[in-house]
Amino acid sequence: LTASRFVACPFGGPGQRMYRTGDLVSWLPDGQLRYHGRTDDQIKIRGHRIEPAEIHTALTHLPGIATAAITTTTTNHATHLHAYLTETTPGTHTPTTIRTALTHTLPPYMLPTTITIIDTLPLTPNGKLDTTQLPTPTTTPTTNHRDPTTPTEELLATIYAQVLGRDHINIDDSFFDLGGDSILSMQVVARARAAGLTCHPRDIFTHHTVARLAHTLTTTATHTPTPPEDIPTGDLPPTPIMKWLATLDGPTDQFNQTLILNAPTNTDITTTDITTILDALTTHHLALTMATITTTTTGWHLHIPHPTSNTPRYHLHTTDTLTPDTITTTRNHLNPTTGTLLTANWATTTGQLALIIHHHAIDAISWRTLIEDLNTAWTHHHNGHPITLPPTGTSFRHWATLLHTHNQKQPPTPQPDTTPPPPLPPPNPTTDTYTTAGHHSTTLDTTTTTTLLHHTTTAFHTSLHDILLIAYTLTTTQLLNPHTPTTLTIDIETHGRNEELAPHLDLTRTIGWFTTKHPTTLTTTPPPHHHITTGHHTLGTTIKNLKQQLHTPTTTTTHTPTLAFNYLGHLTAGANAIPEYLWRPAQDELHLTEVAAAVPTPLGHTLAINVGVVDTGDGPHLQTTFTWARSVLDDTQITHLTQLWHDTLTGITTHVINGGGGLTPSDITPTHLTQTHIDHLTHHFDTADILPLTPLQQGLLYHTQTTTTPTDLYAM
Repeated sequence: LTASRFVACPFGGPGQRMYRTGDLVSWLPDGQLRYHGRTDDQIKIRGHRIEPAEIHTALTHLPGIATAAITTTTTNHATHLHAYLTETTPGTHTPTTIRTALTHTLPPYMLPTTITIIDTLPLTPNGKLDTTQLPTPTTTPTTNHRDPTTPTEELLATIYAQVLGRDHINIDDSFFDLGGDSILSMQVVARARAAGLTCHPRDIFTHHTVARLAHTLTTTATHTPTPPEDIPTGDLPPTPIMKWLATLDGPTDQFNQTLILNAPTNTDITTTDITTILDALTTHHLALTMATITTTTTGWHLHIPHPTSNTPRYHLHTTDTLTPDTITTTRNHLNPTTGTLLTANWATTTGQLALIIHHHAIDAISWRTLIEDLNTAWTHHHNGHPITLPPTGTSFRHWATLLHTHNQKQPPTPQPDTTPPPPLPPPNPTTDTYTTAGHHSTTLDTTTTTTLLHHTTTAFHTSLHDILLIAYTLTTTQLLNPHTPTTLTIDIETHGRNEELAPHLDLTRTIGWFTTKHPTTLTTTPPPHHHITTGHHTLGTTIKNLKQQLHTPTTTTTHTPTLAFNYLGHLTAGANAIPEYLWRPAQDELHLTEVAAAVPTPLGHTLAINVGVVDTGDGPHLQTTFTWARSVLDDTQITHLTQLWHDTLTGITTHVINGGGGLTPSDITPTHLTQTHIDHLTHHFDTADILPLTPLQQGLLYHTQTTTTPTDLYAM
């Protein structure tokens, strides 16, 4: 190898040598080199240069392998390796056993996408491999698939599969590339902790894959003990989101979230059974009994009573069926001042249970915990056993107190407002309430949704949350001001379960209203509509610009946002697997949950959008609900907005399918490059990442640039 690579230099003196790189270039008159390709078989995959001959050698060194051949294909700008081989004794191997064996000698990026075992390799009359006669690789390759090999990997792979609704998990696949998000990561953490692993949400964001995560987690003998200072009952301060609700100019005592459950099939259930289950839930999850206390001296605060007190915990209403009237009657019993935050309507004839919970005590993640514990309580009670529910972790009272203390230590710093007033006027607090608001839901097809979940986020190196927020920004600006720069201030809701607030926090199973809300200001001029629908390159430029604004905010505003955005994550990921002998969310009672939501509470925003991914039998669907103030927007505008929303999402996926995407400056921190520099690099090179120079490399570069001799000391 040394003799073939270090050859005599025809341009230097005696004894000087040149290094043969294998790159084919032409030397232009201006001294620049133009790259044409390779003179050997070397190829580049995921930023790595590899020799197919190395894979060939690894294959033929396996016992029982006679001959082998390596080919490549390129799809969607990605290169795939394909291995063909023959055996000395047919039936000795399978593609899975071969791939497993190769993992011990080859790095992951050199593992073939497909492995095909054939009788003989086809040859040309000259005795060379006839690639045209090789069978076509399978259209559903198991790309670099690795199964779990340790108990921890087995456990994590099972948890990933359950949470993501998949049959099998490749331990090298990223949780987020598989469709995961921050909300689903909370479920992974909760299940991992329940199984005895010490895991935090930040671990999922740092390590992504089962293989990497398994190496970092430690096993705990028992559940993490509750810190002694965590006393779940007593007074507590309202959280920022509760304070925001209190600022609305109108009644908020019935502001709620509602879920309707179908009872287990072929089972006789009595009102006493329902009472037993609700007793267990409200005794275990104490935030469901939290009361609002108003005083003349200190304003208002919250209080969670001890579970043995005689304070009413909930209201149960029994009827034959669920109707809009029975739902309204049940909802009217909500009373935050007495701690009646949960009201229930049990329909004895239809076997349905409506749970209506004041927003003070519930959010999207809390519902998942509540359903799990309701089914645990039901199973224990139905089988004649005492009800024992899993530990709740950090109490809501402890977390709210920590958050209050943290915010007092770090008050916000006033900043000058440089943004124009919002383009949409605020809602009228007298006429625009959740009772009078407009509501419209729309569903995106499964093909476009799948592309958004698994390809668009990867192409733009960001989350689905950011892609949807950018789409919302483009949709709204197209409706309001399609031809000039528009600045939007959007209230963004997130799940808010920040475990970094203090050591030893475990919020994965705590029930309460953790939601955080913060304004984000974005400025853009949307591309022409036909550029958006066709996935034109100008759409990609706009997406990257908005993404950079999201990741590096530079403006602040004192204007009250009139737009709101909330990504709910996977709404029913794994829920379809709940068996019929347990309580299951009803899929066809949306009209009743809308009745429960129609309360006289004033709207907080002129236009709000709630987006979630719903898993169905034919695949995932993106479901969007628009809520708007009728004093500002009419039905015709919302119909147009809905079409723009679908067009924008479809255009983004079209752009990605056509090869769009790319890095932005926020992706390559601490490297300091402009978007123009990044686009230039990625246009001319197959770029996986851009990294800063190490101190050693900086020193080499400095010496090279400052040397006065014609010879580069570091050139080989």
